[in-house]
Amino acid sequence: MAQAGSHYAILELSVTATPEEVRKAHKLLALKWHPDKVSDPNDEVAIRVATQQFQLVQAAYEVLSDAEKRSQYDRQHGFSEAAAQAPWKKGRSGATGPSPQPTVPAGWAHTKAESINVPGDVENIAAAVDQLSVTGGTIHVSAGCYHGLIVVSKPFVKIICTNQQSEKAVVKGQIVFRQCAMGAHVQGLCVSTSCVGGAIDLKGVVGDVTIEDCDICNSESAGVVLEGSSGTTKLLNCRVHDCKFDGQQRAHWCP
Repeated sequence: MAQAGSHYAILELSVTATPEEVRKAHKLLALKWHPDKVSDPNDEVAIRVATQQFQLVQAAYEVLSDAEKRSQYDRQHGFSEAAAQAPWKKGRSGATGPSPQPTVPAGWAHTKAESINVPGDVENIAAAVDQLSVTGGTIHVSAGCYHGLIVVSKPFVKIICTNQQSEKAVVKGQIVFRQCAMGAHVQGLCVSTSCVGGAIDLKGVVGDVTIEDCDICNSESAGVVLEGSSGTTKLLNCRVHDCKFDGQQRAHWCP
């Protein structure tokens, strides 16, 4: 299996995968992560995770199903030598054309945006995550109050308050990390919620996540939940307080 976060890893393939294997993997995973296939249409976390995973699958397929784009991707990410050893490539003459691309509804399509301002470009942080490039980027959040759930299920997403010296951006809701949210970095937010899960929930995340300069409270449950996560989660200069669990109303500083 290729390195985590790569197009090959997203499609659960090795770098020597044949075009037919790429097509089969895409078909299987596009069905698995299709937002319309979520069993509970009221489960906002599941729908947002499915939408972002569907975006990752589509982006990976667009590259790996096109011989020219795939070769360029392999060169850029150091896969060329290993990919060249694929038995199906030996003796091949000429490049194959791209496979037909499926039509994707606008709300599920991925973009190439690597920097998004909230509320300048989009109204809220959750929408910014959905619109961010599948390769990651930075969401610059102005000071203010933002309501609702935020789900991060893409790699290398940074959510940064742009004016930390005078006032933080206040999130009245959960921040949930799922699947391959590796490389995520949240900085300068005040996360204040009352929910049964963690104010910051990292259940089952694969990869490293950094939470920095944040103020975290949850009157109904835990401040931070790490159950089942892999990699390293760093809490840097964070204050976790007034939580029903992991603090019992006492403040905890995470240096």
